[in-house]
Order: sequence, then structure tokens, then C-alpha cells
Amino acid sequence: VVPNGTNMKDFGVDNKAYNNPPTLCMMYYDHPIKGMADGLGALKIIKEKYPEIKIVLFGLNRPGKLPFDVEYYFRPAKDQLKAVYASSDIYLFPSLQEGSGNTPREAMAAGCAVVSTNVGCIPDCAIPGETALVVEPGNMDGMVEAISGLIENPARIIKMGRQAHKHIQQFTWEKSTNQLLRLLSDDA
Repeated sequence: VVPNGTNMKDFGVDNKAYNNPPTLCMMYYDHPIKGMADGLGALKIIKEKYPEIKIVLFGLNRPGKLPFDVEYYFRPAKDQLKAVYASSDIYLFPSLQEGSGNTPREAMAAGCAVVSTNVGCIPDCAIPGETALVVEPGNMDGMVEAISGLIENPARIIKMGRQAHKHIQQFTWEKSTNQLLRLLSDDA
């Protein structure tokens, strides 16, 4: 398996500053496999439970009226997306299925604590409990529990974000392309 790589130049954040209360971020995309009903449901519960947190969404299409306040970035350019990740502390990835999923790797590169469903790249690039909190697809209660645990333990956000930032660096584009080139040039 040659995993997809992550461009550390575009998304890596060194010396990240963490917020207290934390900022929670999620990509919004209305395709059914992206798990938006679960993600938005979890965010609604979190915002009711912790009204002081900031929620940031970005995506390729705009959400309709939401039952909580968000800061939204429509089709952010790379620099703007990097800034979103850099200013966020927790990244939520609620997908029901994925081919790979770029955004959790990008968020890890930026030092975010990731709460993710166990889909796409997550089984390959995350260490559950160390670099990401992983729940099964469709487990909105698990997402809420994981996010709540992080909010209530800011030191864990920082530790997990730093571990994720360090760990994801073994999944760079350079390493992935070199591995693929070696496989393609193998005479076996």
C-alpha cells in the first residue's frame, strides 16, 4: 500500500498556538458519504454544552441555516485553508466512507487534535488515542464524547496535536511518490 501523501509545505504548522477555549473546525460538504448530519448534529450538541467554543467550517458548498453560530470559508485557497487549520485546535472528520480523505491529514500536519470516523486514510495514518480519537462511522454520540473529552482537557488537545503533527510527517508526498516510483521500477 502506498498511502496518499500530505504536503507539509502547504499545511504544516510549526510552533502552533492553541486556543482556550478551543476552536473546532470541520469541512462542510453536502454529499451523503461525508456524514454531515452526524457532524453537524455533534457540533450542535457541543455548542449547546460549551457555548464559549468557536466553530469554523469550510467547504465547496455553503450550508443552509445552522442552529449555531459558525465562521464559514467558502472554497478557501491553500493559504486561507492553512490559516483555518493553524487557528483551529480540534478537527472533526465525520465521514461515513472515504477513498482516502485529505483533510484529517492536513489538520494533523497543522497540529490539530483530530476526532475522526474510522474511514479512508485513518486506519493507515492515525494511531487511535495518540494522534486521533477514532469512532465508528455514524457514531455521533462517540464524536460528542471524544470532542467533550478534549474540550475538558486542554492539555490533551496540545499533546495530541503535537503527536499528530510529528506522526503525519512520515506520510509526505515525497515519501509516497518515491515509494510508488520504487514499486513501478521493480522488475519483480
